[in-house]
Amino acid sequence: MKSNLVREGFQWIDYGDHENSVLTYIRKGHDAKNDLIVACNFTPVLRENYRIGIPKKGKLKEVLNSDDVKYGGTGKINADIKTSTKEWHGHKKSIQITIPPLGVVILK
Repeated sequence: MKSNLVREGFQWIDYGDHENSVLTYIRKGHDAKNDLIVACNFTPVLRENYRIGIPKKGKLKEVLNSDDVKYGGTGKINADIKTSTKEWHGHKKSIQITIPPLGVVILK
């Protein structure tokens, strides 16, 4: 039963961007409104305007950015995230965000 919960609560967006060393996925909640989009940058390089495919339109809010000053970062946060109709990663919508070096961004 536990493996079903893991499978149902997780969906890759992109695990193949080896050139940028970035992983993106959706951590699914019990309700779709609680889904989280997670972007992880495994390099010491800032990734600006990094495009991520998303499954639906709507306003996204950054709920965690490891580069926030409260965590000792530089404060480059994603304050205004706009959904685009540009298809990406097999989804009809996409967003562009900044992912900090060796950092994580989580959006809801």
